[in-house]
Amino acid sequence: MNYWMVVFPGGDRTRLNIACVHDSELSDWALASERQFPNTPEGETDCRTHMEVLGKKHGLSFPVKDGYLD
Repeated sequence: MNYWMVVFPGGDRTRLNIACVHDSELSDWALASERQFPNTPEGETDCRTHMEVLGKKHGLSFPVKDGYLD
């Protein structure tokens, strides 16, 4: 089964992003959170919100919505 999860992209522990992760590939990812969100549009939105909360709380960078700054 696939889940949306918060990850450290490329293992870089100064940044966060989200990824759709298959449960058999969990050990292949540098997970920033064990929390799993359903593979649905709502799950993706909730995961992105969780990533932003974690990023702000821990002073980590993360992509802004749609990749645009304005």
